[in-house]
Amino acid sequence: MENAAATLNDLSRHCQSAGIGLVLENILPHLFSGHICDLLWILGALETTDVGICLETGHASLSGDLKTVAHKLSGHPWMVHASDNNGTFDDHLPPGDGKIAWTPLWHQLDDAHFSGTIILEIAGGDSVPVTRERAIRGREFLERLTQDGNHDGT
Repeated sequence: MENAAATLNDLSRHCQSAGIGLVLENILPHLFSGHICDLLWILGALETTDVGICLETGHASLSGDLKTVAHKLSGHPWMVHASDNNGTFDDHLPPGDGKIAWTPLWHQLDDAHFSGTIILEIAGGDSVPVTRERAIRGREFLERLTQDGNHDGT
């Protein structure tokens, strides 16, 4: 972990000198730093506070971190990769098509004053129309979730 932090410190300095941000994504639980506590350790070991987090909802769900992830990462998420799954594989389903409890997650993000970018990270279909339909369905689900403070996805 210390080697990773040292490497990320170097990378962060290069990013800053190039005028670009460095964003770390929570990854799958069986991979290096695949749990939020590991990612938080790395953030704490960095020399700069100018590094953000990309919260990947499907990965957080599979690692068991989703229930408290937004609270634990409070102030760090710069973006969200929104994808759903059924709790076993990184399915990259459109939000609302899997088993992720979106309502509590959106409440946590609201409580943490998240104002970053939300990107749909979904698997494509067998054709462009199928992929487009999945993307539209996921976007509409998230729009309903966030409209007028309605967080139940209906």
